[in-house]
Amino acid sequence: REFMSFSEIAFRMFPYWFFGIFMIYAVYNSKHRDLLRIDFKILIKFCVFLIGITALRCWAIQYSYSGDIGSPTPMPWQVALTVFWEDLAYALPLVILKRFTNGKRFGKIINLTVLTISMLLFGLAHTYQGWQAAFILSFYIPFSVKAGEKRGFGTMMLGHSLYDLATILLIQHFAR
Repeated sequence: REFMSFSEIAFRMFPYWFFGIFMIYAVYNSKHRDLLRIDFKILIKFCVFLIGITALRCWAIQYSYSGDIGSPTPMPWQVALTVFWEDLAYALPLVILKRFTNGKRFGKIINLTVLTISMLLFGLAHTYQGWQAAFILSFYIPFSVKAGEKRGFGTMMLGHSLYDLATILLIQHFAR
């Protein structure tokens, strides 16, 4: 299989990058600037966790899986730098909405409805990985909301990029 070139990915992802950069700019210039903070202690702990998870995945793939693990559309490692917008598009607005509706009459119903829609959209955007993976990945949104609210979406975006980078490099290694 051929890897997509970084310029192909950049062309396909341009609207999403633009949206993500716009979201960072808009949030940074609002009263919700605190949501973009980065907690480096948590990020270092995540990197240690990521090393363990990557080692476990290598072991599982090497000793427990027989068959082709290659992705239907192999990607270069640079694509991991593009996933920051997912946290910005799907989770950050939910936290801002939660702040806006806090204490309002139908706030909890509105937040739950929008969370469910965001989970559905996020899952459907990942159906290329299979329906089971898309279903499981839809639960990333409530996790991202909680963790982003607590630790900052800057932390979430960097951690998400590092996780995808480790995944892509692992697939590239075993797909050879």
